[in-house]
Amino acid sequence: MKMNEIKPLTKGEMFIWEWQYRSHGSFHETLAKALSIADTGNLKRLSKGFPEEAEAMENFHHKKGWWADVEDRAEDLRNLTFKHTTIHEVKS
Repeated sequence: MKMNEIKPLTKGEMFIWEWQYRSHGSFHETLAKALSIADTGNLKRLSKGFPEEAEAMENFHHKKGWWADVEDRAEDLRNLTFKHTTIHEVKS
C-alpha cells in the first residue's frame, strides 16, 4: 500500500489513539477521561469546546469497526513513513 492510498488520521482519531496508548499530556489525558465517562448532556457540552475529540470518543464507544480502522491506518502510516517508530513521528 502506498502512502497516498492511506487516509490520514484526523485530529479526533489521533486524540483517541493517544488516549488508548497513554501518550497524552495531562490536559488531554483529563479531557479524554471526562469525555469517556460523560453522560449525554455533558458530552454535548464538552463537544462545544472540543468537537473533534467528542465526536471521536462517541465513535470509539458506539461505531462498530471504527477503532480497528484507526489502529490499522495508524500502523500503516507508521510502517510507510520512513520507518518511524512512533505515531508521534507520523503526527508531525
